[in-house]
Amino acid sequence: MKKELLAFNFILLTTLCMVSDVSGIGISPARATYDITEYNCSFNSTIGYTLVRPSTRYSSFIASDSLGLTGTVVGCSASDGIEYLEDGSMIIDWQSSELSSLESITATMNFQSPQVWDCPAEPGGNAYLADLVRHSEMVDTGSGIVATLSAVSQVSLWRNYAPRTYLQSSATTGLTVSLGLEFEDKSSSWWSRYVDRDYYGNPFFSYDIDWDGDGQTDQSGSATFDEEPVPHDKYPSLSTWTSGIQTSTLSLEHVFSDSGNYLTTLYLTDGTETTSLQIPVNVVPEPATLALVGLGGLFLRKRKS
Repeated sequence: MKKELLAFNFILLTTLCMVSDVSGIGISPARATYDITEYNCSFNSTIGYTLVRPSTRYSSFIASDSLGLTGTVVGCSASDGIEYLEDGSMIIDWQSSELSSLESITATMNFQSPQVWDCPAEPGGNAYLADLVRHSEMVDTGSGIVATLSAVSQVSLWRNYAPRTYLQSSATTGLTVSLGLEFEDKSSSWWSRYVDRDYYGNPFFSYDIDWDGDGQTDQSGSATFDEEPVPHDKYPSLSTWTSGIQTSTLSLEHVFSDSGNYLTTLYLTDGTETTSLQIPVNVVPEPATLALVGLGGLFLRKRKS
């Protein structure tokens, strides 16, 4: 299911001491949610952050390397009073001439996964990084500047579950082939404004089938879940399904023009990823047709004798 970029009020976190009156330091958005695919789950995204003026003169902005993601500052709305350190962090002097009258600035970070990345989210589920970036107040202790109070921003990775297709049955009668199929998809939660489509009005499953293996689509369609939805317990206008794996079963039929061996290919999509299933099909003439052919051959032999 598609997730939307969420913006929350500031999340405040004490790093070195507990305080009862917190003001000033902040970062927005508090969480950014991104969809990634199951089979190519690499991550490369640029996120802009609003950094709110702290109560101290200095603050720092730094990205975490958790989940294997690496962050790099690629832009900032201010130039004066900004110092970039070798560890990738940024020190901000809010008393500089450019920043002295500003209540906030924006900083842009690019996050990438390594080439070989073990995505922490399971297909059909998500993973949270509670501290993707951190904006911290800095105080001078006399022996150095240290962070005291911080606001953090999260990232949520939602990993799609690529649809699966299973062949349940296959039957051939003359030139007619019937296939019994089951489609499968998975999500940690299912809910929609519709009873037969996803929240955005798109089919749960869409398929194209090339019956004779010539590379051309011969049949297209869509399918919904076998399970009947029920009204959402908190939002009755919404439909909800049991969390986890949902299936759709259907039968497809095709009449071939000629007998022979074919490689039927079905392409299934959930709107994010497409998978395929190849099914060998052997089409032979009906027994009655074979009998007539044999009888005709007998007549021909008799006429020659």
